[in-house]
Amino acid sequence: MSGLAFDDSGSGRWGWRQRTLASSVRCQGVGLHTGVRASLALHPAEAGSGIVFRRTDAGSGGATVAAHCRNVSDTRLCTTLANRDGVAVMTVEHLLAALAGAGIDNVLVEIEGPEVPAMDGSAAPFMDLIAAAGIAALDARAACSW
Repeated sequence: MSGLAFDDSGSGRWGWRQRTLASSVRCQGVGLHTGVRASLALHPAEAGSGIVFRRTDAGSGGATVAAHCRNVSDTRLCTTLANRDGVAVMTVEHLLAALAGAGIDNVLVEIEGPEVPAMDGSAAPFMDLIAAAGIAALDARAACSW
């Protein structure tokens, strides 16, 4: 991992820059709670877009769910995010932990299935995916969340 990207380009904008993936990566696996096979793809995203899940199996063009605390719909056994239409994504915590640990602010997560694949039950396989994709700094200042 390349560490955090600090903007000292002379632009007059000092501070941490937003980050995304340098390229797309994919994986497949089985959901821990549903037992349903799922395909997952992580794609670079524009500055300010945040982390967004797109369920490719839900309607034409897919339905999106932003990874935001206001979209937490359930926390029994796993964290479930849902949009206003009831489209949900389950067991997002290990993927979100890996993205946070890598300092990724913006990514599109395409998922075919109701649940993020369990992989080995940790965030490590998702960290490996992020490392394989690479990290790109964007031309936008990151919001301070601490």
